Amino acid sequence: MMSFATERLSTLPDAIAPDGSEVRVLCSTSRGSLAHFTLPARAVSKAMARRTI
Repeated sequence: MMSFATERLSTLPDAIAPDGSEVRVLCSTSRGSLAHFTLPARAVSKAMARRTI
């Protein structure tokens, strides 16, 4: 079984998604990752389409 490190949510985002969401990476392994997404106050997410995953 894998163990995950526990840490606090960063104040600054790791990246900004194409829809304007702030992205904070929570953890990652060689097989995948988990992230937390938020929008700034009064912001609205835009629908996005991707060709590949």
